[in-house]
Amino acid sequence: MLSAQERVDLVATESRRLEEYLGSLSANAWDQPSKCSLWSVADVLGHLTWASDYFMATISRGMKGDISPPDDWPETGASAPEYFNRFIADKAIEARKTLGDGLVQEFQARNHRLQELISSVGPDELDMPCYGPFATRSVRLFITTRVQELAVHGWDMQASLEPSTHLSPAAVPLVLERMPQWLGLKGISDFRLPSTPSSSVRFRVDTGVGANHDILVTGDSCMLESAGDSANDADVVLRCDGEAGGLLAYERVSVDSVFGGGSIQGDVTLGNELLSWLKAK
Repeated sequence: MLSAQERVDLVATESRRLEEYLGSLSANAWDQPSKCSLWSVADVLGHLTWASDYFMATISRGMKGDISPPDDWPETGASAPEYFNRFIADKAIEARKTLGDGLVQEFQARNHRLQELISSVGPDELDMPCYGPFATRSVRLFITTRVQELAVHGWDMQASLEPSTHLSPAAVPLVLERMPQWLGLKGISDFRLPSTPSSSVRFRVDTGVGANHDILVTGDSCMLESAGDSANDADVVLRCDGEAGGLLAYERVSVDSVFGGGSIQGDVTLGNELLSWLKAK
């Protein structure tokens, strides 16, 4: 688990990496499709630029004890995910169109202001609640999310133009912190094992970098837990590369590409049942 200061430092590190890459792009690269579905490379940067303002507004308000929504944002819990996804997409495209040729410079300016704010957060402010569209979120979580967005959306832009691109190794553990959320969105609590309806089975998703999770399935429940210290307490271990697991959590790659041949340790039949269920979702 990375410390709060390490997360703050990663905001600056990932920002520098992205800014250096943006400076190398040719004029015809911006209209190319990115790895983020339906968005061009310019749209992705429009999102990161606009999101800088959103993060600034929510974090600064939260640090003052204000959890009200920024201007034109819905009240917490008032919108469905589908509406929110469309809202974000519209904001990204609007920013890209409005900023035009000044997009890179404006991203840098707004991102630097956000970095300064994040660097100013004190230890007693990390857990202060801030506005969120579905629930309040801590300042600490916003910092983590900014690292994730810089890393994944940076990959979205670069990998579309350079297929051999990798996520920043330093950011992979934080990107993997999305795995429980991804499993939750898949509806993992509804998963059952038809072949062993009365048994208790523990699955482990082992990423090789310590960000591991257990899925405990019984006859009438399924729960997501933090992984234990020993692989021996899991009935099935699903092994994957950390980067691949992080990209899967952001739905940039498929279950098949992440859990290929030889990835299942233990009961292969049970492991395949879980993977088949995930692929069908």
